[in-house]
Amino acid sequence: MNKKYLATQNMLFQFNDFITAHKAELESKPVIWELIQLILTKSIEFNEAIGVQSINYGGYTISKNQKKAMLAICLIQIINLLYNDCLKNNKMDDIENFKSTEGKLLNMSYTNLLKYAMEIAKYCDKHTADWAAIGITEAMYTSLGDAITAMRTYLPLPQEMRKRREEATKTIKKIAKDIDVLQTERLDKLMESFYKNSNPLLYSAYQQSVRRDKPGSSKMALVGSVKDKRTNKPITHAQILIPKAEIEHIIRGEKGGFRIPNLEAGTFPIEFRAVNYKSQTITLVHNFGATDRLDVFLEPQL
Repeated sequence: MNKKYLATQNMLFQFNDFITAHKAELESKPVIWELIQLILTKSIEFNEAIGVQSINYGGYTISKNQKKAMLAICLIQIINLLYNDCLKNNKMDDIENFKSTEGKLLNMSYTNLLKYAMEIAKYCDKHTADWAAIGITEAMYTSLGDAITAMRTYLPLPQEMRKRREEATKTIKKIAKDIDVLQTERLDKLMESFYKNSNPLLYSAYQQSVRRDKPGSSKMALVGSVKDKRTNKPITHAQILIPKAEIEHIIRGEKGGFRIPNLEAGTFPIEFRAVNYKSQTITLVHNFGATDRLDVFLEPQL
C-alpha cells in the first residue's frame, strides 16, 4: 500500500479500539453514534480496497512460469521429431522452423512462445497422415494443445490485476478523503462539544485514537536522563519501568539519556532502577500529544 495512507489505516485501528472501549457512552449520544457508524462503514471499505491493492501476485508468476515450462516440454518433443523427419526426408525448406532446444524455448517471451507453439500445432494439423511415420502420437498432440490452452488462458491476467489495483488505489484515495472530512470537520467538533469539559479523559482518549502519526515519525512521549545524585554523572544500564504501559527500557548510552515513544494519555507510575542505587518512583501525568521530560537523580546505596 502507498505509505501516504498508512497513517490513516493505523488511525482506523486505534479508532476501532476506542469505540470498543467506550461503546456504551458513545451510543448514548445518537448524533455522535450515527457519525461513528458512518466512519466505521467507510473504514471497512477502505481496508477491503487495501486488501485488493496488497495482494501478492508472486504465486501468479510462479504458476505462469510452470505453464511456460510445460509448454516448452510438450513443444520440444514434437519439434525434435519434426526436425528429424526433415533430415530423413530432405525437407530443407521446413527444417529451419524446427531448430530449437528447450533452453531456447524457455528464453522466449511468453507471447512469442505461445505464438510459435500455435504455429507448430497448425503444422501438425496439416500433416496428420504423417504422424505415425514422424513418431508423433495422439497423446503428444493432445498435451501440446492443453499446454497452449493453459497459456492462452493465463496471459491476460496481468492486465486484469493491474486494473483491479488501479481501481483499488482510486477507492483508497476517495475513502481516505471522506474519512478525513467526517472526522476532522464533523466528529472532532461534536466530541469537543460533548466531552472536552464534561469527560476530559474520554475526550483525551478520542484525540489519541484519531491521531495520524506519519510513518517513521520520531516524536517522543517521554525523554530525560538518569544520573548519580552525588556526582551528577550519567548512570548507564539504568532500568525504566512503566508497568501500566508494559514498558521496560534499559539505558544504553554513555550519557544516561533515554527516549520513550508512544505513551498513551494517562497517569503512570514510573520506576527508575540501577545496580548499587536506591530505586525511585515518579508519577507522570501524560497528556495527548505532549513530550514530557524527566531528569532523575538516583541516590547510591550505602
